[in-house]
Amino acid sequence: LVAADAPQGLEVARELGDGVMTIAGGQPDFDWCAALTLGTVLEEGESAGSPRVVEAVGPGFVALYHGAYEAGAASIFPNGEEWAAAVDALADDTRHLELHTDHLVSVTERDSALIDADAITDFTWTGTAENIASRSEAARESGVTELLFAPGGPDPTGELQRFAEALSGRMTWWRP
Repeated sequence: LVAADAPQGLEVARELGDGVMTIAGGQPDFDWCAALTLGTVLEEGESAGSPRVVEAVGPGFVALYHGAYEAGAASIFPNGEEWAAAVDALADDTRHLELHTDHLVSVTERDSALIDADAITDFTWTGTAENIASRSEAARESGVTELLFAPGGPDPTGELQRFAEALSGRMTWWRP
């Protein structure tokens, strides 16, 4: 399995791998396509901006901005251009390290303004159990054969259980 999303990486995956791991959706040209996902299953009546959700999803959500910044594409996200300008203002010799401080661990003060409930539901697998199941079906239709779920926050076991329960009995298509 080769992690790739861009054309050169996908070519390497075709030449050297048995399949591809992606963060950008399905790759239907591959028999094996694992998609990396992050998010959380909302409890009944819970908002995507609740403290629990932000603690569980926030570090992964802002990491999406970090990756987009490195690719010159931060503008695809809400407030991405303004945030990227602040990152550009960091000293050249420490910018990379400052950008990735607490990467996937916590939300830094600089990144805290990026937290937005609507963006979290738009760019992560955060939603009701039914939303998660629906997204898994859309992923399958796009060429995904396997989901890789990256739980976050202080209760990764609970996150894994909620995600598994949301898909229980619904994901009969996954690659064994």
